[in-house]
Amino acid sequence: MVNVIYLALILMIEQGSEEPSAPIADRSDFEHNDHGVRRSDPYFWLKNRDDPKVIKYLKDENKYTNHVLEKTKKLQTDLVGEIKGRIKQDDSSYPIPWKDYLYYTRYEVGSDYTKYYRRQKDAENDSEELLFDVPAMSFGHDYFDFDQGDVSPDQNLIIFSTDLSGRGLRTIKVYDIAKQKVLNDTIESIDGGHAWAADSNAGQVWRYAWRQQAKHADVWVDNPQVSSAGLSGMLCSPWGRGTFSVPLIGEYNFANVLAVVTMLCAVGFDFERV
Repeated sequence: MVNVIYLALILMIEQGSEEPSAPIADRSDFEHNDHGVRRSDPYFWLKNRDDPKVIKYLKDENKYTNHVLEKTKKLQTDLVGEIKGRIKQDDSSYPIPWKDYLYYTRYEVGSDYTKYYRRQKDAENDSEELLFDVPAMSFGHDYFDFDQGDVSPDQNLIIFSTDLSGRGLRTIKVYDIAKQKVLNDTIESIDGGHAWAADSNAGQVWRYAWRQQAKHADVWVDNPQVSSAGLSGMLCSPWGRGTFSVPLIGEYNFANVLAVVTMLCAVGFDFERV
């Protein structure tokens, strides 16, 4: 069946008159140097999303794609309808127990987003609490990504995060279950990582970052160095400054190092010993 669908798409695309030429991206000299390995990347300039030249090229690609697939619109609609017809529209997740409650999600027919609920373990369904109405939260946004984070140890608060850009830059907020409202505390432009203190206190926040984001952070790395031997640099924090070197490969591991140091110092470990 799949091969037949692909064949139908190919035949429909190839039918008709002369097609316009596909846009071709310009090549520009650029060289990466990672772990002592040099790598050419002539299309690196496309990374700059604010460059008018990049925007124009993407629009040209979209225009060309829409033109080529114009004849397949009905087939596209039929395929989407068949796929959706095989998916349970009012599906629910299996309840996950944690302390005194069961946590679960539920889709409603016609909705692209799920709702988050909880109810007491030993109670009937009439004890159900709606935690997050994500379909309502997403209304009016071109893009909306939601992530329910951790429930506080006292079970009264929930950390959650949203991304409205699609770039992975999340905004963290705290929902008060008893008051049924989102608190004013907000942390913006982060990757979404978070953790509760044992006393459920959300009043103290430390932000960690490196390179260009360091000006917004409490913990960061000065002069980060990446080599085949690992990562090194000067770690700066409210608890002190000091050089470090770890045998971890990959720039992303700077964030892991900062997360570990921040968490250990936040719970009372001595910075010099960490």
